[in-house]
Amino acid sequence: IWLKLYWFKPFGSRLLGRSSQILPHPALWPTMRAVSFTDVVRQMRAATDDAKLQADACAIFEAIPPLDVERKRLAGEAGAAGAIVAAMKRHSDSKAIQEVGFNALCILTFEDSTNQRRAAESGALDVVIEALLKPGATKIVLEAALSALKSLVARNASNTMAAGEASVVEAVMGVMTRRSGCPSVQMRACGALHCLVRNNVANQEAAGKFGAVELVVQAMREHSRDPHLQDAACEALQNLVFEHAGNRQRAGDCGAVAAVIETMQKHAKHPGVHEHGCGALWNLVADSPENMSQAQFGGAERLVLESIDRFPGLEGVQENACGMLAQLRLAQGATGRDVFTGSGDGADSISPFHVYKPARKGFCTWAGPAAGALRRAAGPRRPAAPPRLL
Repeated sequence: IWLKLYWFKPFGSRLLGRSSQILPHPALWPTMRAVSFTDVVRQMRAATDDAKLQADACAIFEAIPPLDVERKRLAGEAGAAGAIVAAMKRHSDSKAIQEVGFNALCILTFEDSTNQRRAAESGALDVVIEALLKPGATKIVLEAALSALKSLVARNASNTMAAGEASVVEAVMGVMTRRSGCPSVQMRACGALHCLVRNNVANQEAAGKFGAVELVVQAMREHSRDPHLQDAACEALQNLVFEHAGNRQRAGDCGAVAAVIETMQKHAKHPGVHEHGCGALWNLVADSPENMSQAQFGGAERLVLESIDRFPGLEGVQENACGMLAQLRLAQGATGRDVFTGSGDGADSISPFHVYKPARKGFCTWAGPAAGALRRAAGPRRPAAPPRLL
């Protein structure tokens, strides 16, 4: 039924350079009435040279809701990923097919490990790299390619490793350098970078080598008014410096600590900025006295406490803020180090959450005494405003 409804919707509005009143290719009309992804793929394979049909068919998959697991499963089983990648390779000069194809791949692979595998096996990463390296790629195509890349590698170790081996990290850094004045491209590049370096030391090394830390901080400073970019940049920093001394040092040298503090001050009401800002600060100051000094001098304590008060119902903010508070308390020489590490002195005692395994979640309660100590040191605070009815 949804395909029938989509048929009557202005179909070309998503595509570059096409009238919003153009209906789908006539060959697809019976397919759309039949509501069969298998027939859509069959039509794509039967008319590989027909650019209009390929674009319209890709748009059918682009229209699937990202969280519709059943339709994404049916599309994946029908061979949608392979057909989309084949169309993009055959019509590499068509901006319309590139845009709608990347959008369709992004939808199909979003939080879907099976479709991630199918897309990778079909050569989706090769198409992404080609688009990122293409000199004349438009802003819209680059945005779509970076979004597709993020969906392809998110929480997928094999795709992340394959992307690193294919020099995708270097390609993303090249896009950030060439499109430094475009906040939407920078935001999506930071999002892709965040997923590429997650739990992958080799990609962290490559990102540091090609200047990822410096480029992310530069984007934060050049587009300081864009909260969505700031959120993505803080998230990228959080993973770039996690348990990586070299990237942590690079971040400290280029002013990452100050940049995170500034964006948390400027975007005081944005939950994502504060969640990932606290997480970035947590990882930046861990095992780094220099970065810790910068954070203390910049007023990180007050900011973290304000984040806890401002977003009481957001678990991500609370967890990262408590982790940062624990780091601050330990750096100030407060008692209780034995509780975290089992040792009274030593460099490793400054970073309990990175030493302790498994994950850090659940250890926020250890930061309770830290929060109390910091509140007392901060002095009296203004009473909170009464709640408003919504």
